[in-house]
Amino acid sequence: MTTRRVKNFAKGTVSGTYGAGDTSITLATGHGSRFLDPATDGPFAVVWWNATDFADPADDPNREIVLCTERSGDVLTFVRGQEDTAASTKNAAGTYKVIAPITAVAWNSDETLSQTFRGLSLRTHPDADLAHKQTVFSADVIVMHDGEAVENWSDVVTDITVSGAGGLDTGSEAVSTFYKQYAIYNGTDKKGCFHRDRDWFLDLDITAGEDASQGIRSAVDNSTVKVSQGITPVTAGKLVMIDVKVVRTGSPTGKIWWTLESNSGGVPSGTALATSWKFDVSRIPTTAVEMRVPFWVPYSVSASTLYHVVAQGDYTVSGSNYISWRMDGSAASYAGGSKALWDSDSTTWTPDTDDDLWLRVYIERNNVDFSTTVPAGYSYAHIGYAYNDSAGNLTPFVQHDRRWHHRIMSNALVVNETSSSPTLVDLAAYIPPSSIIDIVLGLTNTGAAVARANVGDITCIDVTSASVTGNMIPLGTDTVSGEFMTSLSPPVPIVYQAIMIDATAGADLYLPGFAW
Repeated sequence: MTTRRVKNFAKGTVSGTYGAGDTSITLATGHGSRFLDPATDGPFAVVWWNATDFADPADDPNREIVLCTERSGDVLTFVRGQEDTAASTKNAAGTYKVIAPITAVAWNSDETLSQTFRGLSLRTHPDADLAHKQTVFSADVIVMHDGEAVENWSDVVTDITVSGAGGLDTGSEAVSTFYKQYAIYNGTDKKGCFHRDRDWFLDLDITAGEDASQGIRSAVDNSTVKVSQGITPVTAGKLVMIDVKVVRTGSPTGKIWWTLESNSGGVPSGTALATSWKFDVSRIPTTAVEMRVPFWVPYSVSASTLYHVVAQGDYTVSGSNYISWRMDGSAASYAGGSKALWDSDSTTWTPDTDDDLWLRVYIERNNVDFSTTVPAGYSYAHIGYAYNDSAGNLTPFVQHDRRWHHRIMSNALVVNETSSSPTLVDLAAYIPPSSIIDIVLGLTNTGAAVARANVGDITCIDVTSASVTGNMIPLGTDTVSGEFMTSLSPPVPIVYQAIMIDATAGADLYLPGFAW
């Protein structure tokens, strides 16, 4: 990101006279050092005026704002006529000076940032014949990745079925995929561009045949202080998260977490390649629930290579207060790795090949730096998102600044939830793959009884039928069948495209929009 900076007392006296077409000037000896160096600090605005006749540059009718792009000693190189000023001759009698202040564009558009914008409106095309493949956007100003503020974007069309500037940057159109919407600019043309976003791909699903549990730090199960499941990824890439299914027995206090470890003779090596977030075991319900476990610093795994996912904790080993990991305890069928146990009275791992622990593994794909595929000669700015559905049609949406909304409410239906226990709901088709994002949820009752829904992020999974605990957020209550709740929940922080939801009496949960 290019950062625009200013320097105190950056003022210099100009030597000589110049025409309207000149792009470099020489300052009095030593005055160049009073200014920033664009090579290290980025381009900056300079005001150039006749200081002899006009003490205040605002009073000089030929004042000019220029963009300094290079400094070599006392020589400054400029782009002339910036910010609604015109390049003019600077040869009147008197002394000319230059000063580097904060100008209107830098202040009003927050030009200290890149890839930001003001007054943005983005939507699928209003023409029904084009909405399935095109977006349209306008903006007062967009600050590109190189720090340049480009004004007056009006009805710029981007078409996902074409290639290059004004379309898809690289590759072929993909379905069931979020695309990043970019504004691109080459000094003349203002266009849009789609770039396929990364996705967190379900690479391994080892959930079949669930019929038993394996205690973790449980004295009932030979004081097993660690439990592991071997995995062999099919796809190379960053292992960003896993889903596990766990249940609490009694009232343990402390934390549980998972590590990814390399292989050593068919069991974990003891060297953590990645470590997950830590979870408060007191918030895990006494009914088994699925839980998403992110690795904040993911590890890039190789395909067809054996690794191990290891569960461990710091709560006291106990026969009455512990966490269990659900599993297939009767007919292990996964061939890519096996379960193993580390007991408190052992110094080695013990394989347990007749069980498979309940596990889903997600690999990040398509995480390509946009700068490698943007059309040649264009700067760019990320301005929004578009979702290409399973039929290859853009989901109708509108976006104002950084708030994105569905135009058709049926597209916002997430799930019909009837369980009063926390349920992990995947949101990959509803929100882009951002690590942290705020959403808004709505509720409608599909039955005649009271419908209540509570929502929370994946670290706050404990909720009872009578009250909300932890950091769960109550969504609302609807007593009329078919009525849509008009009062939406407060913004909910979402991590890795998943949320915990519980509801009663057949509540339809809607996700009308999100903020990014």
